[in-house]
Formats: sequence, C-alpha cells, structure tokens
Amino acid sequence: MRKILLSLIAFSVIATVLTGCFFPLGDLDKLQSEIDKWKDAVSRTAESYGETSWEEASYPHYSDDFEQSEYGEYSEYSYTSQEISETDESNDVPTVELDTLDEVRDYINNQKELDIFETEFIYNGNMYELDGPTLARISSACVVFHSVSGRKYKVTVVEYPGDRIVDAYLSGDRSDLNADEALALETAIEMVNETSSKANSNIELEIALHDMLAEKISYYGGSTEVSDHKNPPRHLTAVGALLDGSANCQGYADAFYVLGSIAGFKVGRMNVYNSEGWHILNTVLLEGKWYAVDVTFNDCMADGDKYIPSYRLFNAGKDRMLEYYWGSEMEYYPLVTVSDDKYFYFMRDGGAEYGYRKAYNDINAMAQELIDRWIDEKRSVQYAMYVGHSVDWEILSRAMEKADARNTHITWTVWSYTNGLDTFYTVKFS
Repeated sequence: MRKILLSLIAFSVIATVLTGCFFPLGDLDKLQSEIDKWKDAVSRTAESYGETSWEEASYPHYSDDFEQSEYGEYSEYSYTSQEISETDESNDVPTVELDTLDEVRDYINNQKELDIFETEFIYNGNMYELDGPTLARISSACVVFHSVSGRKYKVTVVEYPGDRIVDAYLSGDRSDLNADEALALETAIEMVNETSSKANSNIELEIALHDMLAEKISYYGGSTEVSDHKNPPRHLTAVGALLDGSANCQGYADAFYVLGSIAGFKVGRMNVYNSEGWHILNTVLLEGKWYAVDVTFNDCMADGDKYIPSYRLFNAGKDRMLEYYWGSEMEYYPLVTVSDDKYFYFMRDGGAEYGYRKAYNDINAMAQELIDRWIDEKRSVQYAMYVGHSVDWEILSRAMEKADARNTHITWTVWSYTNGLDTFYTVKFS
C-alpha cells in the first residue's frame, strides 16, 4: 500500500481547471484561512460588519456547501506529468528564476502579451502557495495545465475565447475563430455599434454596454468541468453569454471584456473571492487608473421576470469592494484605492455627466429627491447610495412615505444592499 501511495503522489495530476465560481475541494483549508483574514480586514474597515445580502432580490448564489454541491468544484484533469522531486535533475534548466507570486503573475502575463502560452521558470518561493488554482487566477486564464519537477514549473495557459475574438477583431484576421466565435464577434460588433450611436461620452458608452449585457444574460451556475481544454463549456465564455444569453461569472466577464475592448476600452479580468467562493470580474482603465466592474454582481435584481441592473460595483475602487478579498498577486492591473467622484456610479451629483446618481449622507434628503424626480421628471428607476450607514430597505421606504406630500397615490419598490459600510438603493416607481 505504501508503494502505491508513493506512486500516486509521484505521478499526481497537476493540471487544473480554474477561474470558475466555486472553490476546489482540496483547497478548503486555504480558503477558510483567507476568508478569516478577509473578515478581519472588513471588520477593521467598517464600524460593524453585517452579512451582505440583497433585500427583496436574490444575488446569483455560489454554493458554500462544498461537499454537497451538485455542480462540482474546480475539476482536475490529468495528463502525464513529471515526477515531483526535491531536486531538479533535468539538464534543461530555464534561466528565469522568480521569487514571489507577483513576479510569477507578471512573467506569465507578459508572456501572454507576446502570444507565448507555454512557459518554464524556476520558483524560489513557497511552493505550497503556487498551485494550479493560483496559477490560473493570477493569469486570468480559462484553463491552466502545469507540471513541477523540483522547483521548475512548466505552465500551459489556455485563454478565454474572448481573447481570440478580440485579437481577431483588432487584427482583422478571423482564421483562428471557430463558427461560434465568429458569430459571437459579429454579435458583439452589432451591440457596440448600437450603443455607440446613442452614447454621448465614454462613460455613457460603458454604462450602455454594461446594461445591455445585464439585460441579455441570465446567470447559469452549471458545471465548471472542462473535458476538452480547447472547448470549455459555453456558459464559461463570451460565446455562451453573447449567443445563448446564459453564463456564469466567467462568461459575464469574458463578454464584457469582448464588448469593452471592441468599444475602445482597455479591459482586464481579475479573480477575487468572498465568503461563498471564488469569483471573477472585470477591470477597466480610465484616464490611467484601473477600476473594477462586476456585471455579474450588478445583474441581480428581479422585477417579476425582468431584471433591473444595479451599479453597486461599477467603476469601483478598493474602498467600495468590501465583499471581496484578494492578494496582491491577483492584481495584474492594480486597482485604485479610493473610488472617485468622476467614474464611480454613485458619486456624481445631479448636474453630472451621467445624470442623477448621487451619494447621500441624509436619508430624508435622499427620499425627497427620489420622490421629486419621479413627480417632476418621471424617472421610474432611480439609484442612490447612503454613505456610511449599514441599514435595510425599510428605512428609506419610511422616509419616502414622509416625503410623499404632493401625491399620496405613488407606489414604489425598494431594493437595498449593504456591504457593512454603505447602503445602496434601487427604487422603482409606478
């Protein structure tokens, strides 16, 4: 039995499929440790940390019942790998030596930008930290295969279809696209052209693309297993999002990457996690600074069978992302520390570029302005942020009842979300 176990360890699978929305079973202890650190960080930032949840709406749910989840967690796929040993006996020793996860991230991503997807390097850091899941997440890859011999890593990165689609658009050469990818490209071009004709600024264009995706896609939490690394399940990609209207967070992020890139934005992908597991979102470069855009998270409120987009994580900085935790190695494009009043959706006042979104310190003033905008301007769906207060939807509804002095026949539905520090409201009038 001992020999069998040693053989299994020596030839264990190191090829791993990643960047889905579930955490691998084998890394649960690591996840719990990181979650504890995340909770400690949140508690230091907010006066009191509350369990984050949407009121009167459901956030796309990632199961935390890891052992019972029918969807399966990150799946491992095997090929013949080299034996893992304490010393590297190979004569073919790569010249690149890396000491930290940040260095590995930069090296792999720089190679990707040169269209090099098979790399080798020696890692001098803690090898327990540099496993398959970490390799995929720091490279924002759809799939990563790797083998280890001593401290030598051999890594093969498999891109998202969205990468090929964007490359084909920019180069004009579509020969590497399959039929579905070519059709997804045509669909994306049509969507960008439609929104571009109506947008008066880059920020309006970004919002329109965000809204179009939120309206088009329904969240699908199906299996993240990849039996063929060259052909991942459609819902993990822009193909499923754009052609089927069905995707998990990977598909949402891949689709926004495609639309944003075609529209002229510089867009990235970034992996994070919260108490329910791993998640992927987008980053976008605006005037030299990187902001987070999470279309999956923002596509979460239902009004009957119609979804109303939220903007809770639209061009957000780290200070507004208290739901998530991530290490520095996940930030290939470093995010701004503080959400500013130029791009974060809720920080603009009434005369600003995007219209009427606003942050408030007074709940009564917020309620009165929401009522007035409905009566005077017939803005049926409105958004507002209550800064520095973690409360529920009822406090705003009661304030609106007091503010409704001119028309007692107004009815409304209120959705609220708190991250433990601020509360974000969406209100629909009728």
